[in-house]
Amino acid sequence: MLTCVAFNGLISFIAHVIFHKADAKRLGLESANPGFQYEVGFANLAIGLAATIAFFYAWGVVANTVLVLCYSLYILQAVIFHLWRYVSGEKRSAGYLWGSIVFGLLYVANMLFFVFAAMKQEHLAPF
Repeated sequence: MLTCVAFNGLISFIAHVIFHKADAKRLGLESANPGFQYEVGFANLAIGLAATIAFFYAWGVVANTVLVLCYSLYILQAVIFHLWRYVSGEKRSAGYLWGSIVFGLLYVANMLFFVFAAMKQEHLAPF
């Protein structure tokens, strides 16, 4: 959890807030107002900080599982947004397809695999 949620949440915050111009250009979302990217960055920071605290204060498997589930669903929504942009022709390139969609889906699938394994191990609903 420390690497897939805490570290990535903090790094994503830096990319979206501190380096917002380069990040917007990479995503093809240039705007005079970076408010949207700040919101995304703050969401990443909130989840990343919660994961860091949960890890260092040993909140346990359930808290870790919930945080990884939350982050994976958050990233899945971003992947769906990028897929919609790709399919609609708004942003269509091989780099965008692989970087924002395919690898994003693999990342989400990896996190969800461990979420479901932890839920099953801890006998959490629906397992």
